Amino acid sequence: MSRQKEQAKFWIDHDIDNLELLKATYFKHTFTTHFHDEYAIGVTLSGAQDTKYQHQHQYMPAGTICVINPGELHTGFAHDLNIGWTYRMFYPSVSMLQEVAEQLNKTSTRPIFFPNLVIENTELFQQMLFTHLRFENKTTSKLERDVLLFNMLYKLIIQHSDDTQPVPTQLTHPTYLEQAKDFIDAHYYEDITLQQIADAVHISRYHLLRMFQIHFRVSPHVYLTHRRITEAKQLLLLGYPLADIAQQTGFTDQSHFTHRFKQITGITPKQYV
Repeated sequence: MSRQKEQAKFWIDHDIDNLELLKATYFKHTFTTHFHDEYAIGVTLSGAQDTKYQHQHQYMPAGTICVINPGELHTGFAHDLNIGWTYRMFYPSVSMLQEVAEQLNKTSTRPIFFPNLVIENTELFQQMLFTHLRFENKTTSKLERDVLLFNMLYKLIIQHSDDTQPVPTQLTHPTYLEQAKDFIDAHYYEDITLQQIADAVHISRYHLLRMFQIHFRVSPHVYLTHRRITEAKQLLLLGYPLADIAQQTGFTDQSHFTHRFKQITGITPKQYV
């Protein structure tokens, strides 16, 4: 099969809680190890994607649904480089799913948890695809988009969530680890070292590194990159020039910023807005 051109379309629905949406076809693109603050929910339309998720290799073929919980480290790449994969994704916030779950009398303060990354459910797959297509259609009213999204998430939660397990971001952490995260949050735009973080919380650097990775399931470096990308998104929405954003968020230069942004989001900074 001849290789087609990679393409991606990203947009934000500012009327529906700033919901982020993506449709894309990838062949060679590989998502570096990363995580989301929100859920990543979508459908694979053709080809297949491989991923490393919860320390396991997972296979997502066409016709399946994928649900990635907030805070879960994962990668993403084509199962077959010649075929690639085409998919559509929603990125709803934790608060959005909790609001939907309230209609199921789920009163837990913990975010909704989905135990399975890959879900086979033909009816729900078609519902998700239809909803995504309607969101992409500019003639779809705000009310219709809101109703479709609620019904889709409601069915997903009813049929595939498990509220007996917490998502990774809700685990209890030692105070010094929270302080370490706070230090990174406050200095994300600087070229900080592991020793500086450790000094700030009065712990040896390698003990901090080991415990940080155990509790947050991500290294301080990956967390720092995530923090920088999150801040960069806000600056992109405010219309800042790419070179300025790169400088303000701690990247070496615009090229470095663009490269890392695409590795994690699958799109370039210019496509984000």
